[in-house]
Amino acid sequence: MNEGREIYLKTYSAVDKVDQMLKEWEIFYICWKWWHAPMRHDKAIGYCMAYQMYKECSEGSVNRLWKLDKPMNATEFRERASLQMCQYQSSHKRYPGDAEMRTTTQKPKLRRGMEKQRLEKDENEKFRVSYAMYLDAKLPRGKESALCTGTGSFKVLKEHLNSWNPSSTKGRCQMCGNVTYAKCEKCNRHCCWRSDKKKAASLSCCLDMHDENYLGLSMDEQYSAFGVPKMKFKKPSAKEVKKNAKHVKALRERWEKEMRDKDNNPDNN
Repeated sequence: MNEGREIYLKTYSAVDKVDQMLKEWEIFYICWKWWHAPMRHDKAIGYCMAYQMYKECSEGSVNRLWKLDKPMNATEFRERASLQMCQYQSSHKRYPGDAEMRTTTQKPKLRRGMEKQRLEKDENEKFRVSYAMYLDAKLPRGKESALCTGTGSFKVLKEHLNSWNPSSTKGRCQMCGNVTYAKCEKCNRHCCWRSDKKKAASLSCCLDMHDENYLGLSMDEQYSAFGVPKMKFKKPSAKEVKKNAKHVKALRERWEKEMRDKDNNPDNN
């Protein structure tokens, strides 16, 4: 028998099944760009193959531990896959190749090789700043730290507040996102001096920007560490600040413990 004919007779039923699935999973929209048609076809094939792999795993044929009593049907699988695609961000670096994505490679260069480091998850499984990022902000190279809390003195904070320029160029506040002309010259970042213009004394953003409990919540830090676009930045809520402060407290206690161990064991330095 002809070899090509033999292959066809063995696989034509599978081809018919694939064609049927492609018809059900077809992604269709009208577009003048010709290359969108093969792209849609490739995506539909990807959907079909992913669902077939899921069915084999859920039936227990690959690993009996993966067997499910009520596996998802095609519609439920497609909705779940669509939701995961909407929530996916390459900046989280969860999967191989995310570090090479354009949204990751185009970020500003970070110090101490921070671009190779991973974010940490808190008890609520949310990404927060890592211990290495905390050290980089606490003990920066070549300049003073912008974190003015935990030092036992207001001297550093006083120097930052005295460097304030109320008539700088226009920019967005690092903590609330509002447009302001005030700027901390030592940090070289815009920040509101008064959160409420109707009150003579309403310090908020200018103190929060120098508080280590707010580490990772400012506009620049949200962009460089988590990939949040600056135009979409929003002021963190009180609940979010409380959770972040709890995570930073654990990082601070870890650093203080290392400093105590270092002082108690000078031979290991």
